[in-house]
Amino acid sequence: MTINNEQGVGFEEITVGTTAVGVTMPVGRTPVRATFTLATAQIRFTYHGTAPTAAIGHLMDVGDALTLEGATNISNFRAIRSGSTSGVLSVTLETL
Repeated sequence: MTINNEQGVGFEEITVGTTAVGVTMPVGRTPVRATFTLATAQIRFTYHGTAPTAAIGHLMDVGDALTLEGATNISNFRAIRSGSTSGVLSVTLETL
């Protein structure tokens, strides 16, 4: 793993429940990359501007990692749980 210390880095944990949720975008800083890892339970996600449902969207399993690049993709990211248990996403944002 390589971390570029010239970019700002932010971190948050998101509980993914029955309502689609996204990333908290930093104020005054442009995210260039977001890295997600999933714990607890399977989820579905999209990053094209339409919210996922419990049956529609890309599946992400516990232990999976996802990297998104570009502010639009990151701000459009939405996730929802696919079963009866909420997932927990750890998110690291790199900003300019």
